[in-house]
Amino acid sequence: MGLPTPLKIISMEVGSPRFENFFRILAGTHVKYITTGPGSLDNEALMDMPLDFANILPPLPYGQATWNTARISRNTTTGKLEAEISIREMAGISNIWHPALVDFLHLQKIKSMGLFVQLCTLTPDSIFIHQNSTGKRVIAKMARFEWEIQYLTRENQAYQLLQGTGIGPRVLGHIHEQGRVIGILLEIVQGRAAGIDDLPRCLAALKRLHSMRILHGDCNRHNFIVGSGGEVTLIDFSEFKENATDEELAAEEESLAGKLEDDSGLGDYGALGEDDDN
Repeated sequence: MGLPTPLKIISMEVGSPRFENFFRILAGTHVKYITTGPGSLDNEALMDMPLDFANILPPLPYGQATWNTARISRNTTTGKLEAEISIREMAGISNIWHPALVDFLHLQKIKSMGLFVQLCTLTPDSIFIHQNSTGKRVIAKMARFEWEIQYLTRENQAYQLLQGTGIGPRVLGHIHEQGRVIGILLEIVQGRAAGIDDLPRCLAALKRLHSMRILHGDCNRHNFIVGSGGEVTLIDFSEFKENATDEELAAEEESLAGKLEDDSGLGDYGALGEDDDN
């Protein structure tokens, strides 16, 4: 008998037991997407899922590659949990414009920096070809669940438009899960969040973006990174808009001063340390 398949929850979207809840489970090197139906698990079971899901859920053939999704429901007659497993092709980012592909299994998470954003290192077994890439810290923007692909698709489009302009971070490649592209890998932009004293240089950077008829869409001060030499790089293009009107571009420029003065913490997902680009 072979060794049991190592299991762990790598993502989850959990709310009330009255509704569906979603779990992304790594089984060896394969990912399983499990949905628990309304009323199938109570609050206590949902809270215990991260540490004890293998015992809470009905037995599933985690080691088999013949399925990738399962739906868990409670039989109204017997009261027991039942599982319906299936395999299907899942949605991914279709616009694959960068030549490099990185397996998400070769990214070691250091910390989360937002819903779709992680600070990671590339593991030694990565086949990603990039000079001095092993151990290098990078930013991974990945969809956790299928419905999030639409958001990463938009941002992927933005980075394609900006590649080579120096306006935003350099894209290192696409991130895939078993061949399905789920995100983008970015070089870390070292620096600090902008403040009101940086208004002239931030406005100049924003005008460069606007010269391409692109609206940033979220000009909070944490999306303007000021480097040690005073250069400004824009990040987070999840709200960008192509073919913006003159009125939209002008309004974004006029709002910038107020955004740079805002100390509410909006958009601050944790600063990178001095060594986070090593």
